[in-house]
Amino acid sequence: MEGSEGEPDGHRRQGHPLAHDRHRPTRRHPGRPLSPGAALPSEPELVRRYGVSRPTVRKAIDTLVTDGLAYVMRGRGSFVRPSRNDR
Repeated sequence: MEGSEGEPDGHRRQGHPLAHDRHRPTRRHPGRPLSPGAALPSEPELVRRYGVSRPTVRKAIDTLVTDGLAYVMRGRGSFVRPSRNDR
């Protein structure tokens, strides 16, 4: 059986902060926690920090938006969405 990136199970890049399994996402933020409304680091900063491509960063941000954890303001950046308890 293959993993999320066409690699055999057990051979994914374990511990990589952006790595995930399609059936069981891993949400680990290796830095400090961000408060609701806080800006996420810019796409170029995330590319440099994690050594991944810009499309990978965009896909990760899109996933956060789809999951209701972040929102994007065109021309301003991406931000942490307040939890339902904070609204």
